[in-house]
Amino acid sequence: MNIKEKIASLKRIPIFAKVPEKNLQQIAKMLTIRRFKDQSIIIEKQRGNDTFYIVWEGEVDVIIDDNVSTLKKGDYFGEISLREEREATATIMAKGAVSLLALSKEDFWAVLKENPAIEEYLEFRSEFGNYVF
Repeated sequence: MNIKEKIASLKRIPIFAKVPEKNLQQIAKMLTIRRFKDQSIIIEKQRGNDTFYIVWEGEVDVIIDDNVSTLKKGDYFGEISLREEREATATIMAKGAVSLLALSKEDFWAVLKENPAIEEYLEFRSEFGNYVF
């Protein structure tokens, strides 16, 4: 995937909707692609996490106790443990083969510093979830 494809993908994800084009280019350069096989544990609950992930291809399951939900293309995870600097709140498992765009902890913080709209979006989502107003 080249930079233009990454930028086009980022533009379709609500968290990046208000980010200027030049900043999207910088973010796209920071992103790496990570691939996981079916049932691979990507993040384990109550363990450390140092990466912000965006689902690029495939699906992942979010497992919290007995509750399971599925994230699809454009969904993201890992932000809670990074923002709150704590252990992961859920186990994330590949549901089939999956490709993820990954942003290291250091790059994640650099992106938030340069793009307050992303921080505002994450704050809103943490407070209100997926509710529609």
